[in-house]
This record gives sequence, structure tokens and C-alpha cells, in this order.
Amino acid sequence: MSLDFDLRSPKFLENPYPTYARMRTLAPVWLEPFTGHVYVSRYADIKTLLLSDEFSSNRVEDRLSRVPAQLPASCLATVLHDRLMMTDGEEHRAMRRRISGAFTAATARTYAERINEIVAEEFADIDWQTEVDLLNEVAIPIPSRVILEILGFPPGDHSDLRAWTDDFYEWLAHSPDPIEIRTERALHGTGRMYSYILERVNFAREAPSGSLLCQLVNNVDAMQLTNEQVVANLIGIVNAAHETTTSLIVNGTLLLLRNPEQLQRILDNPALISQAVDEMLRIESPAQIVSRIPLVDLELEGVTIKAGQLVAALLGAGNHDPEVYPNPDEFIIGREGPAHLSFGHGAHFCVGAALAKIEAVEIFTAMLPMLQRMRIVTDPIPWRGTPAFRCPSEFIVTCGEEV
Repeated sequence: MSLDFDLRSPKFLENPYPTYARMRTLAPVWLEPFTGHVYVSRYADIKTLLLSDEFSSNRVEDRLSRVPAQLPASCLATVLHDRLMMTDGEEHRAMRRRISGAFTAATARTYAERINEIVAEEFADIDWQTEVDLLNEVAIPIPSRVILEILGFPPGDHSDLRAWTDDFYEWLAHSPDPIEIRTERALHGTGRMYSYILERVNFAREAPSGSLLCQLVNNVDAMQLTNEQVVANLIGIVNAAHETTTSLIVNGTLLLLRNPEQLQRILDNPALISQAVDEMLRIESPAQIVSRIPLVDLELEGVTIKAGQLVAALLGAGNHDPEVYPNPDEFIIGREGPAHLSFGHGAHFCVGAALAKIEAVEIFTAMLPMLQRMRIVTDPIPWRGTPAFRCPSEFIVTCGEEV
């Protein structure tokens, strides 16, 4: 029986979870006929995939294959080849050791006080009695300021970096615009970001501080990292910090407002906010898909997968697997069960996971007085036009009246 699941339709983008449920039941390992990509949708299979040495994280050639022949790919190739998320084995472990020190759970906790100050400063500039663009007034600027401060970049540069990041992710993921247009934007944005970060690397060498950027420059000078590796991974860190935390804040607010009984629980007991953030991540994973490349021919659930054929793990589907989470589509703070897959699993578990969670906890804690009066203005919610990342493209709220 031939099955077809449209992962790019407006209906899917609005709510992918009914389609995921059909996939888990009818074709948990599904070969998409148009692209030849294989999609895996069950929690257990996804964990197995992400832990297996038979799959590689190096998807560089797959990504570069989408660059139209008439466009140069050298800048994108440089950024992708040296990126942590595209490496395996000892190369990955060595690079991760030299990059992840600033993002351990213990280190991330030391940022909490400063994050709280940044949240307070940003909230003080918002008129909460009028309509608030939660995406552009809260969810984008706060994570931007936090990551730039940790890196040692000027905070005023976040608008440019966000724009370049958006251009890169619109190319990296599937989206409605033609690939030629997306590639041209990505080439422009990545080129600008590469030049900018290389300039900051040189500046850090001349005026050292205690920032992560200076730590990485010291690794370059000690010949433990190359300039190209530092620049490529700083681009990756900025990209991921924007993408994941921004989506978590907007998705989480939407979940609280759509589930007033759960919102009331954290209003009554703010100590539950950390557990609420975990459930937000499970039920609306910011990154819905991660991909791997099999190194050998293999078979999974009766589907033959060839070496080099892209395999996509549907994190959003695994997080809603009823075999793992009873009533998986319900938002339940304090839910029991294994860890969600939203930050990945195994060797490539998200470096910035602890930082993202601390940011979210601080933001939702500060937002509690507004949340009890907040209501959604944007209706219906418009969602981003890519299946890879889950976040509204616009989210307006108001706190001006009791509801």
C-alpha cells in the first residue's frame, strides 16, 4: 500500500500532530516518494537512530546539493563543514569539549542572575497595557541579548545577526520560497555573518576578556581549533540560541493561554515553572526534525535504507508517541515519563539546552503577573512555513483587561 503524508501543506504546518499519529500507526518508517528521504516517527526508533554508530551527522553534501548550479557554494560549505552538528566520532567529541564549557548546566546556572536583569530591563520597556508583539518584543530580543553577552559581542548587533540567522535557516530547512531565492539570501546573510564574526575574533585577540569568544580564540592560538572552526561554530551557536529559545517562549506562552487550568497551577505555585518548560518543549518542540545519513545499507521496520540516503527523525512525532506518553496531545505540567527528544539524544544532545531552559524559566517567572490577564489577539495563529521548525510567525497578546 502506497501512503502519502504531506508535510508541507498549510493544514500540516498549522497542526502536524494528527499526521504524525497516522505515520506512527501506518508507516512508522516512511519513504517519501518525491525526495527519497526516510522519515522515522516512533520514540523508540528515533532514540535508536540517534544513538547508532551506523548513522552519520555529516549532512553537508546533502545540504549543498540543493544549491543551484549557477550560485557559488563555498561560503555555505565552509560554515557547514566545520560545524559541531555536522561532525562525528572523536572529531565531534574533541570539538565539543572545547566549545561546550560555557554551556554546561553548572555554568548556565551562573548566568541566571544576569538573565533576570536582562528580562527586567526588556520588560520595563514594554507597555503591557497595550497590544504586545510577544515574538518581537520578548522572544527575540531577550535570547539575543543573552547569547551575545555570553559570547562577548556588542548587544546592539542582535538585529543584524537575527536577520542573517533567519536567512540561513530559511535555506537550511524547507520553506515555501523558491530555492534560488532562499540560497541567494543565505549566501548574502552567511557571508555577512562570517565577516562579522571573523572581525570579532580578531578584536577578541587584541582586547581579551573572559567571554566565550576569548576562550575560543585561546584555543585557536593553542592550535586546538582553527579560525574556520571557531567562526562556523559561533555562527551555529548564534543560530541555535535564536531559534530554540525564541520558539520555546512563544510556543510556551500559547500553550499556557490555551490551557488555563495548567496556567493556574503555576500561578498558584511558581516552583512548577521548570516542569512546565519541560512539558512545553515536549508538546511543541522548537526543532521538529533532525537528520542523519546511514553509513551502510540497512533495514528498519521493513524499509530498506541505502547508505547515503537521508533519514529524518521526527522529534515532534516521537514526543507525542502514546506508547511513551499517555494522552500525548494534552499539556500536563509534571507529566511522568522519559525525557523528551526536543534537544536531541546521545552525542549530539543540544549544547545550549541548559541555557535555553534557564532563560525560559526566568522569562515565564517574570511574566506571571501579565499571564493571569493575558489573552491572544492573533487569531488564527499563523505558523512558519517550514516543517522543520515549530513557531508562530506572529503572536500578538494583550494584558490590558482582566479576563
